[in-house]
Amino acid sequence: MQQSEKKLTMALKYFVLLVLSLVSRVHSHASGTGIDSACETMTPGHGAAAQVSPSPYYVDVVPNYYRPGQTVTVYIGSDRNETFRGFMVQARRASGNTSPNERFGNFTVVNNTTTACSGQALVHSNNVIKTNLTLNWTAPSIPSGDIIFKVTIVHSYSVFWTSDESEIVYDVDKMQTTTLGLNSTSGYNSTSGYNSTSDYYYNTTTYSGPTVLSKDYSCGYYYGCFSYCSSYGCDFLVTWSIFNGNVAYTIKSSYPAPGFYMALGFSSDNKMGDDSVLGCAYQNNEISAFSAFTSAYTTPVQFYDENVTLLYGLYSNGILTCTIARPISGQGNRYDASNYWTFFFAKGVANIVNGKIHIYYHEGDKHISREKISAYSYSDVQTTLTEEDGVNADSADGLMHTFGYLKLVLISAVVIYYLLN
Repeated sequence: MQQSEKKLTMALKYFVLLVLSLVSRVHSHASGTGIDSACETMTPGHGAAAQVSPSPYYVDVVPNYYRPGQTVTVYIGSDRNETFRGFMVQARRASGNTSPNERFGNFTVVNNTTTACSGQALVHSNNVIKTNLTLNWTAPSIPSGDIIFKVTIVHSYSVFWTSDESEIVYDVDKMQTTTLGLNSTSGYNSTSGYNSTSDYYYNTTTYSGPTVLSKDYSCGYYYGCFSYCSSYGCDFLVTWSIFNGNVAYTIKSSYPAPGFYMALGFSSDNKMGDDSVLGCAYQNNEISAFSAFTSAYTTPVQFYDENVTLLYGLYSNGILTCTIARPISGQGNRYDASNYWTFFFAKGVANIVNGKIHIYYHEGDKHISREKISAYSYSDVQTTLTEEDGVNADSADGLMHTFGYLKLVLISAVVIYYLLN
């Protein structure tokens, strides 16, 4: 009898210890503590496998580049309004050849979060339901190369994804940068184009394509967008965001020519003339950029602006991407981006010969924003009719009404003819 009681007592003690251990483990994971063992794999120790279905969550970063010590913003959420309870986010090297122990920068603690992995990861501090998070990450004090943000998101104890990651965030100090505009020592040659022989160019790899240019679901929320898109994809996409007194414009598009340019214009009205322009051109695996000013229907006159910089350029799968940073304030023919301007987008054939950019007429590839835009307005703006052959955006609605009336008159005339005959 005593032996049975002893066994029962030992069994009860073991059971209590087991329960306390499980409770402690559940509590620590729910509070975000005790999960440093997951720093390498970023996989929760929940006894379940990660989901293989597409994640309903997104990870966005603004801006998409950094300098040593700079702070960037990381957004985590769902475009399907899916909630989550737990997460872990780390900055990892963008290249595939990276150690799981290699993490970069530090995160700032905000509500419902705490640090982990020696301060180089941020995790949940409780298991309350979350809809989205806005986080701040500070880059290392030395250039560390291009990075991505990897995120594990826990919807419930046994349902989680480990596949979420941001697009590449580029290390500006590891890139060759190009000052926009003219070479100050050589000036602009109206017959030969833009002379920039002392500037750097991006040597890019060209792939077969093109791929479809898709609109970012964060347009109008985390940064502004100006685009011409349909259900089949986008003809072009311009996004912008503000950082440290500057505004960065990212321009994306494709063109059926071996050499072409993209240009973003800032205008006080919807007609060409007296417009400030930022743009970039691509040819023969080289990307360069320019600042310019237009007068009526003349070729833009390019000018030197030491404060405007091409941060990033890439031609891949038929799509050209350029990120151009400039001060928000205006100076000379660089308009003040804090004011509201009508945006123009144009693209056309271009040549880059010995560092000189030759820009040709854009023909029908020009678009006008439906409303005026400021660098501070993170809106999602579409295009209206292009201004070609004397047709401008202001008259577009009137023309549509006129065509409608003409159609009605013609139909009425046909009906009357048959009634009278």
